[in-house]
Amino acid sequence: MYRNMGNSRIIQGKYEIWISQSFKYWALLESRGGLEPDASEFANPFEISHAYWEKKAEYMLVYLPYSIHTVIAVRIQTELLELTEDDLFHLSTGLYPYYSEASLKQQEVKLNKMMESIREVTQSVNLDELLSKILTNALSVIPYETIGVLWMYDPALGRLKVRAKAGEIGKEMLKMAIKPDEGMIGKTFRRGTPKLYRDFDEILIDFGDMTAENVEHLTHAYDFMQSKSIVTVPILVHNKPECVLIVYQTGKKPLLTEQDMQLLQGFADQVSIAITNARLIEDLRRQNLELRRRDEIHASLVKLSLQNKGAASIASELSKMIGLPLIYVDLLENKWHPERKRGASGLSGEELLRLYAREQGPSYRQAEESGNSPGKKLFCYPVVASSACLGYLLVELTGGLDSLQQIAIEQGASVLALELLRKQSLSEFYYKKTQDTFLELLHAKNPDVWREKADLLGIDTSLPLMVAVSELSSPAPSAELNLHVYRFVVDLREALGQQILVPVIFASGNKVTIVLQSRKNEAVVLKRFRSFLGSWEQYSNLRIRTGAGSFFGDLHAAGSSHGEADKALSYLAARGSYAFMLYSDIGLNRLFIRHPKEELEAFVREIFEPLQQAKSQGTGLADTLLTYMASDRSASLAADKLHIHINTLYLRLRKIEDLLGLSFDDPENVLRIQLACYLKQSSRE
Repeated sequence: MYRNMGNSRIIQGKYEIWISQSFKYWALLESRGGLEPDASEFANPFEISHAYWEKKAEYMLVYLPYSIHTVIAVRIQTELLELTEDDLFHLSTGLYPYYSEASLKQQEVKLNKMMESIREVTQSVNLDELLSKILTNALSVIPYETIGVLWMYDPALGRLKVRAKAGEIGKEMLKMAIKPDEGMIGKTFRRGTPKLYRDFDEILIDFGDMTAENVEHLTHAYDFMQSKSIVTVPILVHNKPECVLIVYQTGKKPLLTEQDMQLLQGFADQVSIAITNARLIEDLRRQNLELRRRDEIHASLVKLSLQNKGAASIASELSKMIGLPLIYVDLLENKWHPERKRGASGLSGEELLRLYAREQGPSYRQAEESGNSPGKKLFCYPVVASSACLGYLLVELTGGLDSLQQIAIEQGASVLALELLRKQSLSEFYYKKTQDTFLELLHAKNPDVWREKADLLGIDTSLPLMVAVSELSSPAPSAELNLHVYRFVVDLREALGQQILVPVIFASGNKVTIVLQSRKNEAVVLKRFRSFLGSWEQYSNLRIRTGAGSFFGDLHAAGSSHGEADKALSYLAARGSYAFMLYSDIGLNRLFIRHPKEELEAFVREIFEPLQQAKSQGTGLADTLLTYMASDRSASLAADKLHIHINTLYLRLRKIEDLLGLSFDDPENVLRIQLACYLKQSSRE
């Protein structure tokens, strides 16, 4: 029943109370009597700006506006001829509870729509479907005829594209691509703040700089001239504009308000949350997919390794997994898979090692041109173990690598590293077995035993042999040094070729023992061996000292040559020298190989310290003694070399005899002095 108006002189008998909150549709709130509920003759609420009444044939219509959104109409069957201002005021006050209740219901609808959207945000994982629902809910709480479009920025295009739409709008809009700063959408995106357009001239100002192509698409999709008011709302994700929500209102007059804009901002925030959630979910899915794929790739490659298929098969399978041409370079043995690709990348093993030393990780490189075709882009991924580069995966690219391809390459590199380390371990076992057999050969007294061991080692007993021992020195960790030693052994076999036999080669720690045989001249063998050592030292950036024995061809050849090589190496080590030394080139120094360096230095000091202490006298006695002995004790020749008178030389020699307490006429004293001079000169070299 009509509330709080029981004593009203207006409401008597039959009446109807109607309300409109949409400026278009009327809803019946209450009725009494036999009047037919018909609102077809009611005025457009949009035109009602103040309370008024009008007399009909059998009843009276009273219009009471409460806000920009709400109008209440009362149809009363009465005999009153007119209403005063006081009557309208009391009637408006009495009907206010209807307005309040309707407003509360409207807010409840908005709240329910908002909650529905929030539930969708937390439950749905389909972003496109979710965005469409949020947009539909947003428009449903605006009581006017509207259409809405959600635009999302595409970084790849550098443009905003339609992501969702609601209302009567053509598909032609899907062809539009809006630049930031272009039109209302682009300006809102760049500005990052919402805007309400209620003036058509203002709309045209921001609309006017759209490209002709976009204008044509929009014209075919929607009659833009029907828009009376427009709201644009930016959607921020992590405080950065990502989307724009635009709502067009049609009708006769602008109806959208600041309140509507604030309401749309709430739905825009939900879109922001939806996008953030969708990306988080997508990241989780991608990570889960990558983890599963990583496990699958790892299992597949490890299976090949366990089946002893070899590195070439692993690399071939890896190429199939990533769907790209791939070259595997084994830097331990200087092998390329496939072999036909050697040199196709424009890179050598030495260059790849330098690349790793410089980059310490994956890198991109432009391959050399082939004929008239430009070189392809290469993705170079090192195969690393114990900080040492064992090889490289070279992938030919036409574009970029996706995450799964990168995962496959990473997994492939790790499996190949294990494969190479296993190969190295097998080699170390082989080295140990070879070393044991070689030591048995060295100590063999029985000719039959010697021949048996020589045959096991592959030594041709009809050819003379030479033994050399190389020692590698590097500041690298021991594990990395072991890899260099392995590479040294492989490279030496390959470099000397078929004409120079290397029947025995094995490593122990940082030392490599080598047996060389050849039908060629011994000088040719030594030249090629020296050349290899020099180039490998430069290529590997390591320091190498090598002692080599003589060529022998009898039963004791290996033992004799090995003993000489060991002595030559000891001689180089005692001098702290990294070079190549033949035992035969040591000369007189053979007498001192086993003497401690400190003992030899003490022997030299006994002769030269007394002479150096007398240097203050200005006589240069040490240089005089060295020159005299180097001149084969010829006084005239020594005086000429020293540019002094011969009598001055005699005076100095007598001074030397006095200081040392010896005589140059004593052969034993002379020999002692000659050895001291020899050792002193040798230490300077």
